Amino acid sequence: MVEQNPELAELTNLDIFLVARNVELTLAQQQTQAALAWIHDHKSKLRKIKSTLEFHLRQQEFVELIRTDRRMDAVRHARKYLTSMDDVPWEEVQHALALLAFPADTRIFV
Repeated sequence: MVEQNPELAELTNLDIFLVARNVELTLAQQQTQAALAWIHDHKSKLRKIKSTLEFHLRQQEFVELIRTDRRMDAVRHARKYLTSMDDVPWEEVQHALALLAFPADTRIFV
């Protein structure tokens, strides 16, 4: 739409939307690299607003490691990322670490 209407292109910052779309698509494919790169690029702004986005992405990476039964990798990941961050929501870390006690194929029905 924007490509077809140059007047609209002047009113938008298309680059921001393209990066956001790329992050969204990669997250839908269970890949966090693009989102983590974006977080790295905006770390100071995210810190100012006390964002927990990086923590939650790292937590999801931990969950995916558990889900694929890579428990030792999950423990290393938790030590490196989940416990070393500032202002970590410890209750959420404890909930994530509790996943280590369950088999990888555990299903929770709500």
